[in-house]
Amino acid sequence: MTTETTITVTVDPHIKAQADKLAKAAGIDLNQLIVRFLTEFIASEKFPSEIAKSSEFPEIWHDNPANVAAFNQHIGHADDGQDQDNEYLE
Repeated sequence: MTTETTITVTVDPHIKAQADKLAKAAGIDLNQLIVRFLTEFIASEKFPSEIAKSSEFPEIWHDNPANVAAFNQHIGHADDGQDQDNEYLE
């Protein structure tokens, strides 16, 4: 028998909206995204920044501004990625 548990996460509404949009574009919902994240975190024993720096990920995840801008344009988000991790520090 499989049992499940519930996790409650408090997150900035802008982060949730962006994550939801990206997840939907990938064909999954936020719940599935979080489960996949936790599963990968356990399997790799690495934090996302460590995972993203590995060679398995495409260049877009290595913060090349041209690639970030092109990706964001593709998903309809106007951001060049230059203020990454600082946009919510207001």
